[in-house]
Amino acid sequence: MLREALRKIVDRSLMAIESVKPEGQIYSFGLSGTLGHSGAKIFPAICKDGPYNELEMEATHLESLGPEVAVRVFMFGDMGNGTGRIVMESMGSVISNNLLTRSVETLDLKVWFRPPPSNWDYDYWRVEFFQRFGFDAPDWLEERHCLIHGDPTLANTFFNGERVRYIDPKTPSKGIPPFASVDLGKIMQSWLGWERALYFRAGRAVASDWDKHYAAPHEYPFMGIDEETLRRATFWCMIHCLRIVHREGQTSLGWWAARNVRALQETLGMNNETIGLGPRWNTSGDPTSQPIGIQVSGHHAT
Repeated sequence: MLREALRKIVDRSLMAIESVKPEGQIYSFGLSGTLGHSGAKIFPAICKDGPYNELEMEATHLESLGPEVAVRVFMFGDMGNGTGRIVMESMGSVISNNLLTRSVETLDLKVWFRPPPSNWDYDYWRVEFFQRFGFDAPDWLEERHCLIHGDPTLANTFFNGERVRYIDPKTPSKGIPPFASVDLGKIMQSWLGWERALYFRAGRAVASDWDKHYAAPHEYPFMGIDEETLRRATFWCMIHCLRIVHREGQTSLGWWAARNVRALQETLGMNNETIGLGPRWNTSGDPTSQPIGIQVSGHHAT
């Protein structure tokens, strides 16, 4: 039942992407090396600058995942003024019609069986969840704590023809626990068409390019996942979409995410008031006219 309901949600979500309007830009960058006269081997690399503490955590997380799963970190350094820099491996990615399925298999075989790092702080995740989202996390969410990527969407996934590798992991925090279903929820977010929606926001020509380079939209990536795990993944996908709603504000992309929140919560049998999408958020209407400043029991989810 849940599997068929999710397939219908994906179909509607992909259709709704047609309403996402160009409202931003997509940036891509890369660095290709050459072999000089010295014969030294030069690795293609990406430099990522940002807040020192956040990038330090990301670099540590990449190293915890290991080179079999994540891109290699060549260097992490302090750039001054609270800014850090990660220099990491740059990877090309080949076309794959089942990249989401490969991602589930990779995480299951190489990541989720491992315990979470000892420095991860998640003992009070339920308290933090309530403080962040304004309602109690259901008891049926509980599962074994494990190492996770935290954000294995298609945008953070590469496939070089032999194996899947990841960038930009997110360490569990602010009410997000280290559960495999959290990762599965992110993969479900991509299945709903998250990256395609982002590219539509950048312009339809870019969206056409997306269609050529990413997984087939009707791929079902959860064949080996049992019903209870799939239910938990559906809940976390709903939470991931709720975060998009509050981050994007009054945009067509925010409307797309809100539509998916409504559909997923109905599939789970949760009422609108539970997570703050009340009747004034009419997800069947014109996306450009819908109010989006949703407050969840006095809390603003981000």
